[in-house]
Amino acid sequence: MKRLFAIFVTAALLLGCLTGFAAAAVAGPRTLRPLGDINGDDVTNAKDVTLLRRYLAGGYGVATMQQAADVNEDTVISAKDVTFLRRHLAGGYGIVLGAYVPGPERSFRGPVTGGELYAALGAPSFGGDGYTLRVFSDGVEQDPAPYAEKITEGNEDALSADDSLTETEKDDFTMTVTIRTQILFSDGSRYERVTIPFTGGDYRLLGRAVQDTDGVITDYSADGVEFRADCKGEILLTADASQLLTTYLKYRVIVDGVPSEQIGFRAKGEQTVSAGLNVPSGMHTIRIVKDTQMTSSRDLLKSVTLTCVRESVRATAPKAKLLEVIGDSTSAGYGIVTTDTPETTTNSSCAIYTYGYRAAQALDMDYDMIVRGTTGVLKRNGTPASNQRELYDFQNRYRDATLPRVHTRKADAVVFKLSGNDNSYTDDEVEAALRDLFQMVRERHGAETPIVLLYYSKSVHKAVAEKLVAEDPLIVGVIGVSDGKGMGTHPSYAAHETMTERVVEALRPLVEE
Repeated sequence: MKRLFAIFVTAALLLGCLTGFAAAAVAGPRTLRPLGDINGDDVTNAKDVTLLRRYLAGGYGVATMQQAADVNEDTVISAKDVTFLRRHLAGGYGIVLGAYVPGPERSFRGPVTGGELYAALGAPSFGGDGYTLRVFSDGVEQDPAPYAEKITEGNEDALSADDSLTETEKDDFTMTVTIRTQILFSDGSRYERVTIPFTGGDYRLLGRAVQDTDGVITDYSADGVEFRADCKGEILLTADASQLLTTYLKYRVIVDGVPSEQIGFRAKGEQTVSAGLNVPSGMHTIRIVKDTQMTSSRDLLKSVTLTCVRESVRATAPKAKLLEVIGDSTSAGYGIVTTDTPETTTNSSCAIYTYGYRAAQALDMDYDMIVRGTTGVLKRNGTPASNQRELYDFQNRYRDATLPRVHTRKADAVVFKLSGNDNSYTDDEVEAALRDLFQMVRERHGAETPIVLLYYSKSVHKAVAEKLVAEDPLIVGVIGVSDGKGMGTHPSYAAHETMTERVVEALRPLVEE
């Protein structure tokens, strides 16, 4: 970084010595800016952490100072930069952030509106004495006039697609603004209020969700659907909890990686509830997932209602690889409490904040979460009572005990958490049960399926875990964190964050080519 700055200064001084060179063309060295200042306000704080997370999630057309986002200066903007920035802000880690010479470009990940571009570019005017606009879509230059009309203060029309990276450059010397992106206009007049039933093909099933003639069955944590749509405003969710037996049903709507508050269905029967969102206009990826761990009930997603361009609604593409997660209440997110979570939540069981779900997101993998509270490889729970081995082949043992779910897609890796629920059993009993479960895993997914075995340093059956890791090169041991700060002495959000980092570190060489 220092070498780059020195080269920049030397070049500028040499240019300044050339005779006849216009003074206006000589650009002096730019002021150094702090790494981690994602929003470009010259202050590095918690706002930058939030913006960087949303940028990585592709959410809400987040504008970033692209160079500032590579906090650890490894040339890649990733979850590592979030961790690096958080630890710098927390202090005590000895992390000192560097600085950079800012370039002229800003970047937007995901849809960006005309108003956002207007603000990011410093309120440009086009034509006459104003700037000349050049627009490139997938490398092909476009007629700039329609876009210039949209780049105005407060304009909410989306100019780019949800998966695109929009790069802007404003050159004050040549009076040129250049935009490179995938262009997609959102014509507000085409928006209409639409109800999309979960009985067709406009969505993709997530987790262990199963298609039913009346909707989508979502019995496990993080089961649900995902789709993309050019939409805006409020989102209504209709679900049926007609066989709700133990607790009320909860969902979350996740827009471009940003989750809503819990959406509760407290009574039996079909209900329609608002997600409490005001989505900005543009293309969005919408994920709807069950917020509660597996219960002995029949949970059915019926439909979603939103204001959108109907023909834009389509299923997302599956990820290239699949992560299977097997575990207990901790794996289902039980106990992650409000005071320890940067997002506002009152969840008692929310898998989207757990090490398994977040590891899948960090590695850009699909997931299959076979998690249920008060279970282990031997410990049983539920109606009928089942342990993790007995649940492994079922979408809901209560609902379809005679209809085992077929593992139609092979997992590229499996994460299994050794549960304290099995503490009353002997080492020999737990070892036999683990070997049986791991054999089931490899019968379903292949003999070479890697397994990450997560256990605590003080686990009662730690010796069993270490024995299996030592015997099998395809079983990787990871030490988990249980700080007891969640409800019922479960791990906190911070503990899950640490476990996510450790699981991702273990998984990355197993799943990346």
